[in-house]
Amino acid sequence: IRLGMEWETKAQIFLLVVLITAIVNYFIGSFIPVKSKEPLGFFGYDGAIMWENMGPDFQGETFFSVFATFFPAATGILAGANISGDLADPQMAIPKGTLLAILITGIVYLGVAVSTGSCIVRHATGNINDTVSSQFLTNCTDVSCKYGFDFSSCKSPETKCLHGLHNDFQVMSLVSGSRI
Repeated sequence: IRLGMEWETKAQIFLLVVLITAIVNYFIGSFIPVKSKEPLGFFGYDGAIMWENMGPDFQGETFFSVFATFFPAATGILAGANISGDLADPQMAIPKGTLLAILITGIVYLGVAVSTGSCIVRHATGNINDTVSSQFLTNCTDVSCKYGFDFSSCKSPETKCLHGLHNDFQVMSLVSGSRI
């Protein structure tokens, strides 16, 4: 069965709508702090969390191994050059479309990185019992202490922390409005 380019174009528009909906869902969810997410390291927007996450803290990773996850996503935008024969003015449309795709992708990636780094701490245990009382706050130095949680045990190599920016690969789901 040959469906043609019209079907592919409609499918791509549908997928674009799904992608935009997911991005909007993420950003809406980032403004809705929920108490049940605090043990997982999500506290909502806070400048102190952002500054604590600003510096590098590679743990078994290097700059290039982290960059390797970003690079394939950035090169996929060049795939539009494959349909250049269908364009009215390919010499104008391909460079403009490629640069616009790079710009939009870069802005979305930067926005997600800054917003995630501004509302989730690096390490969290996920244990609701890791709260700290006001009399022991002098020993607690992380920004999570301000919210009543002590995740300092995560700095020990013996402790297995499964949440926070460093340890949980599902932080996008944690922040999103519908946990999808």
